[in-house]
Amino acid sequence: MNMSPKVRPLWMRLLLMFGTSLLWAYKTLHLPRFILPRDIKSVVNNWTNEMFWTLIKSRFTEASIDQTCYFKMPISFKPKAQVAPKFQMSEKDIKLFYTQGFLGPFDAFSHDEMMDFKKEVLALENEKSKAYGWATPRDRHGTFEPQLIAKHQRRLSGFDEKILALYAKGMTTRDIQDVVKELYGVDISPTLVSEITADLDAEVTAWRQRRLEAVWPIVYLDGIVVQVRGESGRVSQHTMYVALGVNVLGKKELLGLWLSETEGAKFWLNCLTDLKNRGLSDIFIVCVDGLTGFAEAIRVAYPQAKVQLCIVHLVRAALKYVTDQDSKPVARGLKKIYQSATVAEAEQELERFAEVWETKYPTIVKQWRLKWNDIITLFDFPPPIRKAIYTTNAIESVNSVIRKFTRNRKIYPSEESALKNVYMAIREASIKWTMPIHHWKQALNHFAILFEGRMPQPITP
Repeated sequence: MNMSPKVRPLWMRLLLMFGTSLLWAYKTLHLPRFILPRDIKSVVNNWTNEMFWTLIKSRFTEASIDQTCYFKMPISFKPKAQVAPKFQMSEKDIKLFYTQGFLGPFDAFSHDEMMDFKKEVLALENEKSKAYGWATPRDRHGTFEPQLIAKHQRRLSGFDEKILALYAKGMTTRDIQDVVKELYGVDISPTLVSEITADLDAEVTAWRQRRLEAVWPIVYLDGIVVQVRGESGRVSQHTMYVALGVNVLGKKELLGLWLSETEGAKFWLNCLTDLKNRGLSDIFIVCVDGLTGFAEAIRVAYPQAKVQLCIVHLVRAALKYVTDQDSKPVARGLKKIYQSATVAEAEQELERFAEVWETKYPTIVKQWRLKWNDIITLFDFPPPIRKAIYTTNAIESVNSVIRKFTRNRKIYPSEESALKNVYMAIREASIKWTMPIHHWKQALNHFAILFEGRMPQPITP
């Protein structure tokens, strides 16, 4: 067999010649062979002097064939490489070559010959192995699709979902590592968990930029404080701005998440502008806490929206100025105000409260009178609807989910990490948001009358 001198550079062929000469000398001197590695011992045992001399004399450009191998009978016997005259075979010999096998040092084959060899092996489609007796399926056209493990698949199906489910429950990467080890006996690194959750970045970005329905009857706005490590490495308090909406079907849905170092009406205006840019053009009632300037920011973005201050926040803020001895009487007096049947009755109760407590606690009366227009919005609706709007309990429940999730994560490494983790927590909690809020049909009828012309038609699930 004639071999191209380009197969190996000269220095490599010289090294091979030197090594082959040593093996030939080892064979000639009949030295002990049991100490040799298996492959080298096979060469020493099976090669003849002629084979060694052919390789050395030709500087590894020619080789004798002397190693067992089997091929499928070819359709054509046209030679695919140049063959030295003394090694040429007749068609009869070639047929015997394919039926009985042949011997030869594969390491001496040229690159082109090895490629031909590979093609011949791949051509043995569905042929049984002579050594082991089983069939090996071949797929030269790339049509075979594995059933158990897909092409390019690195992890079992469902594994990522289980990791994300544990992550959404508030577990850290180290906790997940321990749980997987305990349940499945598999060691995974915290880095792998981070890589799996990193795939959520695109999902979170798409979710925060998604289009919204044009009309939302009720929207709750609130903020929760989280600890975030900034770019400088310093840990500081950040406010997670949360917007929760109730659609025309009465079902809750998280509208958006934003993060800032402080909570203020100015940033809330940016959040409301973002909602408007994403398609939310009209809100009937916005339920918020008593943050200064919050109501004014809402009216800038949504002039037609009615603002309802959270009564629970107002009572809680009022009791900060009250002694423990007076806290229960003051709370009962405030309760009579917001549980009145009409606005007129509520105003009378406020005056009675002022007569009793204004001298001792003037700040409470001043705050309630200053915010009165945004407190009495609830009296425009029947009692069943008031329970849905006079507090921000709906969004407080969302905040409790966030707090539960962040209990194991005292500090977030970055703002992106905080948004991603909170999104995971709320996505997990929203699975249970399948039913409309209580008395929604009654509220919808009232909205249709009070906000005539603004209710979308038709209302379909």
